[in-house]
Amino acid sequence: MIILIKLILIGDPNQLPAVLKDSDDDHSFNEYEAFDKEGYKYIYYNNYIEDLFNSISRNCKTTLDTQYRMSNAIGNFISQTFYNGIVSNGLDKQIDDALNFIVYSKKSKDEFDKNYLEEEIETENTPLLNEYEGYIIKVLLNTMLKDIPRKDIAIITPYRKQVEMLRKTLPEISGDRISSIDAYQGKEYKYIIYS
Repeated sequence: MIILIKLILIGDPNQLPAVLKDSDDDHSFNEYEAFDKEGYKYIYYNNYIEDLFNSISRNCKTTLDTQYRMSNAIGNFISQTFYNGIVSNGLDKQIDDALNFIVYSKKSKDEFDKNYLEEEIETENTPLLNEYEGYIIKVLLNTMLKDIPRKDIAIITPYRKQVEMLRKTLPEISGDRISSIDAYQGKEYKYIIYS
Protein backbone atom coordinates (compact mmCIF):
# COMPACT_ATOMS: atom_id res chain seq x y z
CA MET A 1 0.00 0.00 0.00
CA ILE A 2 1.26 3.48 -0.89
CA ILE A 3 0.21 6.44 1.23
CA LEU A 4 0.60 9.87 -0.27
CA ILE A 5 0.90 12.75 2.19
CA LYS A 6 0.75 16.36 1.16
CA LEU A 7 2.63 18.69 3.50
CA ILE A 8 2.66 22.49 3.31
CA LEU A 9 5.03 24.43 5.57
CA ILE A 10 3.96 28.04 5.86
CA GLY A 11 5.95 29.44 8.76
CA ASP A 12 5.06 32.12 11.26
CA PRO A 13 2.31 34.55 10.21
CA ASN A 14 3.65 37.07 12.77
CA GLN A 15 7.01 37.23 11.03
CA LEU A 16 7.76 38.95 7.73
CA PRO A 17 5.44 37.79 4.96
CA ALA A 18 6.67 35.46 2.25
CA VAL A 19 8.81 37.27 -0.31
CA LEU A 20 7.76 36.55 -3.86
CA LYS A 21 9.72 37.96 -6.76
CA ASP A 22 9.28 37.06 -10.40
CA SER A 23 12.90 38.02 -11.07
CA ASP A 24 16.10 38.86 -9.28
CA ASP A 25 19.78 39.27 -10.07
CA ASP A 26 20.47 35.54 -10.36
CA HIS A 27 17.53 34.23 -12.34
CA SER A 28 13.95 34.79 -13.33
CA PHE A 29 10.96 32.55 -12.73
CA ASN A 30 10.05 33.29 -16.34
CA GLU A 31 12.92 31.00 -17.38
CA TYR A 32 11.07 28.01 -15.98
CA GLU A 33 8.54 26.40 -18.32
CA ALA A 34 6.22 25.48 -15.46
CA PHE A 35 6.07 29.03 -14.11
CA ASP A 36 2.53 30.39 -14.17
CA LYS A 37 2.74 34.18 -14.27
CA GLU A 38 -1.00 34.59 -13.55
CA GLY A 39 -0.70 32.21 -10.58
CA TYR A 40 2.21 34.25 -9.28
CA LYS A 41 0.19 37.48 -9.57
CA TYR A 42 -2.70 35.87 -7.68
CA ILE A 43 -0.43 34.71 -4.87
CA TYR A 44 1.33 38.07 -4.67
CA TYR A 45 -1.68 40.40 -4.81
CA ASN A 46 -4.32 38.36 -2.97
CA ASN A 47 -2.71 37.38 0.36
CA TYR A 48 -2.77 33.75 -0.75
CA ILE A 49 -0.27 32.58 1.89
CA GLU A 50 -2.25 34.26 4.70
CA ASP A 51 -5.54 32.84 3.35
CA LEU A 52 -3.99 29.38 3.13
CA PHE A 53 -2.75 29.60 6.73
CA ASN A 54 -6.13 30.81 8.00
CA SER A 55 -8.02 28.04 6.19
CA ILE A 56 -5.95 25.21 7.66
CA SER A 57 -7.55 23.24 10.49
CA ARG A 58 -6.34 24.02 14.05
CA ASN A 59 -5.27 20.37 14.32
CA CYS A 60 -2.71 21.00 11.58
CA LYS A 61 -1.11 24.02 13.25
CA THR A 62 1.25 24.26 16.17
CA THR A 63 3.11 26.99 17.99
CA LEU A 64 6.79 26.74 18.78
CA ASP A 65 6.53 28.26 22.24
CA THR A 66 10.19 28.63 23.28
CA GLN A 67 12.73 30.93 21.68
CA TYR A 68 16.49 30.35 22.00
CA ARG A 69 17.89 33.35 20.11
CA MET A 70 17.20 36.48 22.16
CA SER A 71 17.81 37.89 25.59
CA ASN A 72 14.89 37.82 28.04
CA ALA A 73 14.05 41.51 27.57
CA ILE A 74 13.76 41.22 23.78
CA GLY A 75 12.08 37.80 23.94
CA ASN A 76 9.51 39.04 26.49
CA PHE A 77 8.74 42.13 24.39
CA ILE A 78 8.16 40.03 21.27
CA SER A 79 6.15 37.42 23.19
CA GLN A 80 3.84 40.05 24.72
CA THR A 81 3.53 42.17 21.57
CA PHE A 82 2.95 39.46 18.95
CA TYR A 83 2.14 36.17 20.71
CA ASN A 84 -0.11 37.06 23.68
CA GLY A 85 2.70 36.14 26.08
CA ILE A 86 2.84 32.41 25.22
CA VAL A 87 6.45 32.31 23.96
CA SER A 88 9.03 31.71 26.70
CA ASN A 89 12.79 32.24 26.79
CA GLY A 90 14.87 29.08 26.52
CA LEU A 91 18.21 30.81 27.13
CA ASP A 92 17.19 32.72 30.26
CA LYS A 93 19.75 35.36 29.32
CA GLN A 94 19.57 38.60 31.32
CA ILE A 95 21.24 41.56 29.63
CA ASP A 96 20.94 45.02 31.19
CA ASP A 97 19.58 47.56 28.71
CA ALA A 98 18.97 44.88 26.05
CA LEU A 99 15.96 46.80 24.74
CA ASN A 100 15.66 50.58 24.75
CA PHE A 101 13.09 52.89 23.20
CA ILE A 102 13.86 56.48 22.29
CA VAL A 103 10.70 58.55 22.29
CA TYR A 104 10.84 62.03 20.87
CA SER A 105 8.24 64.77 21.12
CA LYS A 106 6.36 66.39 18.27
CA LYS A 107 7.70 69.74 19.48
CA SER A 108 11.35 68.62 19.12
CA LYS A 109 10.63 67.14 15.67
CA ASP A 110 8.83 70.32 14.53
CA GLU A 111 11.83 72.39 15.67
CA PHE A 112 14.19 70.10 13.74
CA ASP A 113 11.96 70.23 10.62
CA LYS A 114 11.92 74.03 10.72
CA ASN A 115 15.71 74.31 10.98
CA TYR A 116 17.17 71.30 9.18
CA LEU A 117 14.67 69.50 6.98
CA GLU A 118 15.86 69.27 3.40
CA GLU A 119 13.21 67.03 1.91
CA GLU A 120 9.79 65.75 2.90
CA ILE A 121 8.46 62.69 1.16
CA GLU A 122 5.04 61.32 1.99
CA THR A 123 2.56 58.97 0.42
CA GLU A 124 -1.02 58.95 1.71
CA ASN A 125 0.01 60.16 5.19
CA THR A 126 2.69 57.47 5.55
CA PRO A 127 6.14 59.06 5.87
CA LEU A 128 8.79 57.19 3.90
CA LEU A 129 11.66 59.31 5.11
CA ASN A 130 12.33 60.73 8.58
CA GLU A 131 15.46 62.86 8.71
CA TYR A 132 14.88 63.61 12.38
CA GLU A 133 15.36 59.94 13.25
CA GLY A 134 18.63 60.06 11.29
CA TYR A 135 19.68 63.01 13.44
CA ILE A 136 18.68 61.16 16.65
CA ILE A 137 20.68 58.08 15.58
CA LYS A 138 23.72 60.27 14.85
CA VAL A 139 23.45 61.80 18.35
CA LEU A 140 23.03 58.30 19.83
CA LEU A 141 26.17 57.07 18.02
CA ASN A 142 28.15 60.07 19.31
CA THR A 143 26.96 59.73 22.92
CA MET A 144 25.65 56.45 24.35
CA LEU A 145 27.29 54.30 21.66
CA LYS A 146 30.47 56.34 21.12
CA ASP A 147 32.74 53.56 22.48
CA ILE A 148 31.07 50.75 20.53
CA PRO A 149 32.99 49.57 17.43
CA ARG A 150 30.97 50.60 14.37
CA LYS A 151 31.33 47.07 12.95
CA ASP A 152 29.10 45.84 15.80
CA ILE A 153 26.18 48.14 14.91
CA ALA A 154 23.45 47.62 12.31
CA ILE A 155 20.51 49.87 11.49
CA ILE A 156 17.27 48.54 10.00
CA THR A 157 14.16 50.28 8.70
CA PRO A 158 11.06 49.28 6.72
CA TYR A 159 11.50 52.03 4.10
CA ARG A 160 13.98 52.10 1.19
CA LYS A 161 14.08 55.94 1.23
CA GLN A 162 14.99 55.84 4.94
CA VAL A 163 17.83 53.40 4.14
CA GLU A 164 19.17 55.79 1.47
CA MET A 165 18.96 58.80 3.81
CA LEU A 166 20.61 56.94 6.73
CA ARG A 167 23.50 55.79 4.51
CA LYS A 168 24.17 59.41 3.53
CA THR A 169 23.72 60.71 7.09
CA LEU A 170 25.83 58.01 8.78
CA PRO A 171 28.90 57.31 6.63
CA GLU A 172 30.67 55.84 9.71
CA ILE A 173 28.29 52.83 9.49
CA SER A 174 29.17 50.81 6.41
CA GLY A 175 26.37 50.73 3.82
CA ASP A 176 25.68 47.00 4.08
CA ARG A 177 24.92 47.40 7.80
CA ILE A 178 22.14 49.90 7.08
CA SER A 179 19.38 48.01 5.33
CA SER A 180 15.71 47.23 4.99
CA ILE A 181 14.16 44.72 7.36
CA ASP A 182 13.76 42.03 4.65
CA ALA A 183 17.37 42.43 3.47
CA TYR A 184 18.58 42.12 7.06
CA GLN A 185 16.99 38.68 7.70
CA GLY A 186 19.48 36.10 8.87
CA LYS A 187 22.17 38.58 9.95
CA GLU A 188 23.26 39.20 13.53
CA TYR A 189 24.94 42.17 15.20
CA LYS A 190 25.55 43.08 18.84
CA TYR A 191 23.63 46.36 18.51
CA ILE A 192 20.64 46.91 16.26
CA ILE A 193 18.94 50.26 15.83
CA TYR A 194 15.44 50.20 14.36
CA SER A 195 14.40 53.41 12.62
